Amino acid sequence: MNRLLRTCACIVVVTGFLEAWVTGQGAAVSQAGLYLRLAPIGFIDYGMPARSEVVFIEGEPLVFEVGIRNARPDTIAMADENWPAMVDLAIYEGRRRAADSTGIPLTCAPASMQQEGTVRHENGRVSVNEPSDHQFFRCSFNSQELGLQPGLYNLQAVWKGTAPTPGPFRLHDSIAFEFRSAIADDDRADGLLHRAQRALSEGRLSEAESAVAEVLRTRPSSARALAIRGAAFARRGDCVRAVNDLNRAANILENAGDAAERNVQFRDPAQRRRATQAWRDQARRLGC
Repeated sequence: MNRLLRTCACIVVVTGFLEAWVTGQGAAVSQAGLYLRLAPIGFIDYGMPARSEVVFIEGEPLVFEVGIRNARPDTIAMADENWPAMVDLAIYEGRRRAADSTGIPLTCAPASMQQEGTVRHENGRVSVNEPSDHQFFRCSFNSQELGLQPGLYNLQAVWKGTAPTPGPFRLHDSIAFEFRSAIADDDRADGLLHRAQRALSEGRLSEAESAVAEVLRTRPSSARALAIRGAAFARRGDCVRAVNDLNRAANILENAGDAAERNVQFRDPAQRRRATQAWRDQARRLGC
């Protein structure tokens, strides 16, 4: 009897606190939902058209973000501050996970937490109010260490001890991607360009230039390779060579000078014009 009274008292205290907190915030509280965002380089210049929105090629890292979001816009979504330790990540074969499939478990300890919008911290909890509010961390994996074979895969994130649930307010997330080997020359060239673009974006200029040099040995008219090398030259302060590469890349793309290039997006004249203009603008801004 005493134990029952103590339990009831605890429930009253907790409920009263939650009601006071909700009243002060003007909204109900819900469990934060998980989201995944793959971070590929994205383009395919030489290989076959992608079978999924996202393509990773052997040799480049599998990079993605895991975050919390507000799954119910009419509420304040909350999670424990240590929420990354409460997430199960796994990769499954196929575009969608089969009910009886066994995935490859992933372990990713966040090096740092990032956020978009407003993320509030209070009493060991984090809250995200608006659909644009996110807290997230980035993971990177070596595809060879994961043992991936060429094909379609599904990356999934769920809260530990729960199962994926359908519906508009789901708390899990999943996203499909294609993984390609780098055996074929076209796929190898795309993989090298992916690695060069990522290295450039992360400030590893020597690595970017090395990957581009491999592409240009067999594909001297690769507009993408020239544009990446031009951007690397610009960061090194080599203005003349940067302008030369950027303008040459624009001319090749504008005149379809690379017979091997078959980028699906560049077949759209408007997108081709935007890319060539962006490279020419970049060259012009260097002012040499």
